Amino acid sequence: MNTWNCGSESYGFEASVEDLRPILSGNRFPKLKSLGLRGSEITDDIAKALKDAPILKQLEVLDLSLGTLGNEGAEALVQNPHIKHLKLLDIHHHFVSDELVEQLKSLGSEVDASEQLKDEEDGYRYVAVSE
Repeated sequence: MNTWNCGSESYGFEASVEDLRPILSGNRFPKLKSLGLRGSEITDDIAKALKDAPILKQLEVLDLSLGTLGNEGAEALVQNPHIKHLKLLDIHHHFVSDELVEQLKSLGSEVDASEQLKDEEDGYRYVAVSE
């Protein structure tokens, strides 16, 4: 598995979805079957960018765990037809509602949705490992 621990802006993370485009294109890793974009504070944006990402068609495992995935990103995954063929979608440590977790699980892939968290009162979400 190729895994990138993306991180938090508070601890030096300065990337955007645009920086991930070369990976999401599928051209750099044409045989890649497992991709982890973990621990990111832009997980919702990553999930939305996967909609038209060619790499998703070749993956068996997608790991978006340990980040700030919420309902907006989960909804993008539910609506993405290429999620259905995954063997595993890992979103553990997430901020997704029960309803959307169930929708993800109904797509047919194995889904690790453990460590469900709630937004802080001010809407703040945090990545699992930041120090």
